[in-house]
Amino acid sequence: MLLEKELKKLESKLSVLADAVEENFRQAIRAMLDHDVPLADRVIAKDAEIDQLEIEVEEECLKVLALYQPVAMDLRFIIAILKINNDLERIGDLSESVAKRAKTIMVSKDTFENTDYNMMLEKAFDMFKQSLTAFSSKDVAISRKVIGMDFEVNEYRGRLFSELRESIDQQNLSGDLTLALFSFVNCAERIADLSVNIAEDTIYLVEGKIVRHKDVGVLG
Repeated sequence: MLLEKELKKLESKLSVLADAVEENFRQAIRAMLDHDVPLADRVIAKDAEIDQLEIEVEEECLKVLALYQPVAMDLRFIIAILKINNDLERIGDLSESVAKRAKTIMVSKDTFENTDYNMMLEKAFDMFKQSLTAFSSKDVAISRKVIGMDFEVNEYRGRLFSELRESIDQQNLSGDLTLALFSFVNCAERIADLSVNIAEDTIYLVEGKIVRHKDVGVLG
């Protein structure tokens, strides 16, 4: 069936984009942990390719909608692809931002000691990977797990923001470094939020339920 063939091609294109975004996010974290400026520069340069892949997936979705006018499960699938495609592009942008913030932190003359920054970013990466697994395997249980993990990222954010506000009061860190760390924490939180979006879109695809703004733990 022609439509089925087109849907498989769509999913394959989205998978290429997801792989590119995952790798760039992974490299952004590595650049941060290893204080690797050239790697951070490569992450930043890669974003243009990710943007182009996102455009190609969207154009393909619109073509399938126009040519085949899908309904029911097929329509939900294309809607989910469109939404996840947008979320992936935004995660790509945020990975670029992480790399830029990492460069600012690397060149700063100030020093700071707090493993929560790295742990928050690793948690966001784990959520992202699992959200992709949930979608590729159409696994609602994994989706719900990802949504539940967001609480931990929010806890990291609260602790780190408190610390940064305290450092401003005590003037322990330079303004540039403090702003970079604030932005870094926001990037990690937004990536976690977008991973939750992907998980919610998987639930929508499989069950036809819109679970945003709801307690997914009680949904069945």
